[in-house]
Amino acid sequence: MRKRRLFIQTFLKGLAGVLVVGGSFAYAMFQGGFVSWFLFYSVMIVGLVMTISILIPATFTPSRTLGRSTCYSGEAVEVTITVKKHRFQPFMYLTVEDVVPSHLGQATDTRAMFFFTAARTITFTYRLSSLKRGSYVFHDIHLTSSDFFGWFERKQKIRVETEFVVYPRYYQLGDVQAFQTPNHSNGVSATSSFKDEERSLAGVRSYVPGDRLTSINWKQSARRKELMTKEFETYEGKRTIIAFDPYRSTVKPEQFEDVVEQVASIASTFIQANVESQLAAFHKNQHWITEELQAFTWEKVLRMLASIQANQQPAPIIHPIYRQWTNQTVIYICAELDQQVIHTIERLALEGIEVKVCLLEFEPEQISLAEQLRIKGIEPIYMTS
Repeated sequence: MRKRRLFIQTFLKGLAGVLVVGGSFAYAMFQGGFVSWFLFYSVMIVGLVMTISILIPATFTPSRTLGRSTCYSGEAVEVTITVKKHRFQPFMYLTVEDVVPSHLGQATDTRAMFFFTAARTITFTYRLSSLKRGSYVFHDIHLTSSDFFGWFERKQKIRVETEFVVYPRYYQLGDVQAFQTPNHSNGVSATSSFKDEERSLAGVRSYVPGDRLTSINWKQSARRKELMTKEFETYEGKRTIIAFDPYRSTVKPEQFEDVVEQVASIASTFIQANVESQLAAFHKNQHWITEELQAFTWEKVLRMLASIQANQQPAPIIHPIYRQWTNQTVIYICAELDQQVIHTIERLALEGIEVKVCLLEFEPEQISLAEQLRIKGIEPIYMTS
């Protein structure tokens, strides 16, 4: 039915074009004079260009370029669309529209229209702001070419895949002792990792060639008029596992994002403190994915956290990986507690694991459940952002 209606519309438009040309010719023949024949030839030229643009196959080649291949949540990025056309590819109007992945962010002016031009390359740029954490793939670019009057349109959907990753924001917590002190239960504040720290983790010393530039304490360097680097305390003891259970049932999506950012912040703090540690995150297909926390694996850790989505079910009570965590310290981070999560944490304790539960929100119900764990010897740590 749709094809039939489209065929009828095309036929009527073509018939209308023929009638316009025939009418202008009849007018020129009967009226005579320069104006009437000028009108006829003008109509003929426009009709000829329209016919050529319809009959010649479209040979447009679009491409997409992002200002950066990776960004952090909340940032913005510019996207440039470039369309190359064949040298003898006529068109009256060309509309180019980029299809932005859903939930990526706020997009403005993703569509542009171009009038007839002899240039072989046309470009336009639009902006994506308020980016949301995730791993995305741009797929299609829509092209629509038409004549002066919009009678005939040629639509194309060209696949141009472009990968884009939005990392979670993270903060430097300043001290890992908050997670290593057995009796600690106060809130741990976080300050931005993109600003200078007010103090180092342990102290400062003179810079030695080979030290990481990220460890330089610029304030102390300015005061002493020489480069000073931060010196971190070496933690001797059990290996630390940062276990993230992305279970979400009642908490809001923005609260879940806060938890992911907190996981990234804790992982960053442990890496900078040179603590032997590992990040483990529970995946939807019932297995834990792990990554060692070291400076050279930080990008992999960020990509792993960028792709994590909330689960409808918490981590299982029994899992083979729990035996590998025996005699180690596990910081169990979750968006919310319920009875099944509590049973899983208790199971970890039974495996000989020193478990600490990390909670971000200070909701009464969550605190009540956390206190039940404290009675059983499982330490809760309350985080403040």
